[in-house]
Amino acid sequence: MDRIHYGPEVGPGVTVASPAEVSRALGDAPSPDDWERMAAGILPVFERRRPFPFEVGRPLRTLLPPGVSVTIAYDLGPALMRVTREMAGIWPVTEADVVDRAMSNLHDRVEAALARPDPVRSVAETIDDLAVRAIVSGEGWASTLLLVPDLLGRLFGGEPCLFVAPMRDLLIALPADTDIGTATWWTEEFEALDPNCLCLEAFSWDGERLTVRPLAREAATA
Repeated sequence: MDRIHYGPEVGPGVTVASPAEVSRALGDAPSPDDWERMAAGILPVFERRRPFPFEVGRPLRTLLPPGVSVTIAYDLGPALMRVTREMAGIWPVTEADVVDRAMSNLHDRVEAALARPDPVRSVAETIDDLAVRAIVSGEGWASTLLLVPDLLGRLFGGEPCLFVAPMRDLLIALPADTDIGTATWWTEEFEALDPNCLCLEAFSWDGERLTVRPLAREAATA
């Protein structure tokens, strides 16, 4: 399960669940060996930038277009319970089936949101002459719009842009000609606010397809 951060102060606007909320959600969760109930709530999620303090089992990982590593998790609401290879091994389906079901659930969840009158919270501002658009779903899936480009286009249109996704529920669109240093700054500023921030590069969008564009991060030092 994604560890919820209760230690150092998080940035403004970043919400974390309380221990009581997580405990209640775990109590209501299906048994991990109940595939039929688990299948209804699994989703693809991007890798965290900060590692867990310890691992319980081997996460079920896969590489999905446009060339990003994802894990599969059960959505508890206030937290995510990661699916491990050991857990998937007792289900009556293949790992590929698990990934397909998670992607189908994501597609259905975004479609359902888009069908509502006010599906997402969106912001469009010009900051230092840079036109910025951002989307927050309120349900935790904004970043994973990068995995469903057909739905991404319905929210952002066909205008080329450069996407960064520093948090699970935040997707930011910068102008297509934004230099990679600026995109890196935006990404790292938001990452610093969230202990559960993601581990993603930038993505160029031509209106139909996404292409990974590496950020200009400083090399890690020992």
